[in-house]
Amino acid sequence: MADTISSSKLKLIATNEIGDKALKKRLSTLGAPPLDTLLREAGVVLEDRLRSVSGLKEDGVRLVDEALAPDKKRLILSLHPGEQDGFRMLYRGAMQAIRNPPMHKLIDFSVQRAITLLRLIDSLLLLLPESDPADEAHEFLKKVKKYKSSPNEAMRTVLSTMQGIINGSSRLHLGYESVTANLYWLDNDGHKRRFFALNAKNGTARVWTDYLRNSGYGEYVTELENIASSLLPGIRGQKSGAIKVRDANAGSICDLIRNLSNVFAR
Repeated sequence: MADTISSSKLKLIATNEIGDKALKKRLSTLGAPPLDTLLREAGVVLEDRLRSVSGLKEDGVRLVDEALAPDKKRLILSLHPGEQDGFRMLYRGAMQAIRNPPMHKLIDFSVQRAITLLRLIDSLLLLLPESDPADEAHEFLKKVKKYKSSPNEAMRTVLSTMQGIINGSSRLHLGYESVTANLYWLDNDGHKRRFFALNAKNGTARVWTDYLRNSGYGEYVTELENIASSLLPGIRGQKSGAIKVRDANAGSICDLIRNLSNVFAR
């Protein structure tokens, strides 16, 4: 029979040693489980998180490979391809060695081994975002509403276009920083080059060219400036060009984003 852990000891571990909020909450509901059940639940939390933050539906090892393979650009933990693949192997190993065994058979873990593996799962969870892209988009739009910077529906329309573009590309990435939602191009070395941003605080759409220019991608800058100049007349030779997002111009901004993104499709 598999060893168990007392509810009081598990609560103490969850409170003092587990950093991930979802895992901490899950452990608090288990009472006094067998140790293989404890690891099974932790593995499920990890798998669920990977699905949530990647938007994928696969299971186990296939989920890890689809989410973290360097050529997929789905869930980026490092911009260096070798390091990214290292993270993939870490999560792959966790699926194969920690999550899978207790899913398929009963295992007599020692208390110390179970707790060590639980801490490892916790560490892997802490390396991942806590929320999925939909949650981040929701938080961004809440900031738009808070600052009353631009019509909420107009900003939602533009953000939806940004989300649609990255879903069809392995070289484009959508990321959120403070009050901005940003589109990045991933160059051949895996470096992120921002070229477009929505700002929730001031309600602008901004085309960035200096990140590309300073990295030696002048040919892309010229194309972006040519595409954006009709909507942003003063952008040529500048670091960026911005326009307020309104209901009347949201469609034009969406067209601009699509045209800018096509520059990086080759």
